[in-house]
Amino acid sequence: MDTMHPDLAHIDDAGLVQKIMAKRQAEKDRRQRFFDVKTRAIGLDTATLAQQLEEKKAAAEAAKSAEAEHAHSAILCDQIAMVCEQEKQTQARARQKEAVEFSQKYLRKENRREYALSDPDYLKKDRPAREGDDDPRCGPASVQKFAGEAIEADRTVNKKIYQNMQAQWLIEQMEEKKAIKEVEKQRDAAYDSQVIMANHIRGVMDTHIETTKRTNKKAESDYNLNLAVEHRERKHTKIAQEATHSALHVDKIMQDPMLNESAGGIKGMTTEQRASVYEYNLAQMQHKRNVKKAEVEEEKRHAESVEQAVAVMGSIEHHKTQLEKAQRKMMDQENSVIAQAQRNMQQTLKGTYANQVHEDYFNKFNSTAR
Repeated sequence: MDTMHPDLAHIDDAGLVQKIMAKRQAEKDRRQRFFDVKTRAIGLDTATLAQQLEEKKAAAEAAKSAEAEHAHSAILCDQIAMVCEQEKQTQARARQKEAVEFSQKYLRKENRREYALSDPDYLKKDRPAREGDDDPRCGPASVQKFAGEAIEADRTVNKKIYQNMQAQWLIEQMEEKKAIKEVEKQRDAAYDSQVIMANHIRGVMDTHIETTKRTNKKAESDYNLNLAVEHRERKHTKIAQEATHSALHVDKIMQDPMLNESAGGIKGMTTEQRASVYEYNLAQMQHKRNVKKAEVEEEKRHAESVEQAVAVMGSIEHHKTQLEKAQRKMMDQENSVIAQAQRNMQQTLKGTYANQVHEDYFNKFNSTAR
């Protein structure tokens, strides 16, 4: 570093002088690099630029990974919510369907207990539907049907009808069995789909729960380890402090003149010895007062020196501010000069390499023949 400039001779702080000289040297080096055309044109700090690019790339990768993690968590929660909502809708539709079927099957007006009181066709239904039917309200005198007539009619006259009825019964039984099998098949398929959906939901929820438990357990373990280290250090510190206090207490008890039975102790001393002890104590008290007074005076002197140093630093900062303003003004002037030189150079280059042929160029050829 250069030697100290004469304008800094009034400053007593060597550190401040070194900082000011370092700033001046840095400004001098910057001006030298700035006026070097080659360094200004191609002297880029590629190492710093590469480091900045790596830092930006690492920050972007970290942000991208965090965003991907949040997106994955959002998709997982969305899938769980969609599956739960679909299951709720399926259960609601099933309950509604069962309610409608139950209403259509068991809640008709004909099935009510009081319907017979308001049935308009009650009197019609009260009589036998056709001649020959047996009415339990009729007695033996009104013989309507004789035993064996239906069997004989089925065997003779109504044989074909009876056979058709049997065939129809068989067909109805077959259709009923087929419908029962189809319903059971649909029920099994619905149950299988519900089981698959429930297993999927359970797997997603178990995975999420295990991940959350693992994260919480790791955080709890780290916290417990840190807490154990803190407790261990606090315990060791407490043990050391207790040992120090015990040693100081023992040393004080062993060396306290009030508890010492030796010849130098207070117990058993004469009046002259006590007087000398009191005088010594008074001298110690006066010495302490003198020391305290000297400390107060020293603090006052220190405060005055600090105030003076603050005032000097304020003047130095003001002078430094003025110098910086002058330097910035000079730099602006130099930059304007350099910019004007660059503009002139660009204008010259444009005029030199414009590739435009003027009339003066052709006037130089065959001038004697004109």
